[in-house]
Amino acid sequence: MSCIPVNIHEQEKFNKKYSRELFFKRVFPEQQTCPEELRNLSQNILEKCDASSLTIVAIAATLASKPKKTSKEWEGFLKHLSSELESNPYLQRVMKISIFSYTDLPYMCSDVFYI
Repeated sequence: MSCIPVNIHEQEKFNKKYSRELFFKRVFPEQQTCPEELRNLSQNILEKCDASSLTIVAIAATLASKPKKTSKEWEGFLKHLSSELESNPYLQRVMKISIFSYTDLPYMCSDVFYI
């Protein structure tokens, strides 16, 4: 039995300030800032993203696509975020494309890949 070295990609994490900026620019492209009534909920959602840029972009795109950006809508989204990740076709596509894109990279490039 031979051992094959495995390189596990560790995605670089963003700091809280940059995570918020990225999230707000994606969800609120016009004003690029979050309305006061959604600030606490946005912080809770960002905590679920674990400072991962890919996750932040995917979650922000999902929230941006919702017609109403209300605290009630976001509370429901946050409450069901795990099931949303599994059942939302957009998020599933993002994950599939990301995995395919990463695995299709040349070996030398995959070590530096992050979004």
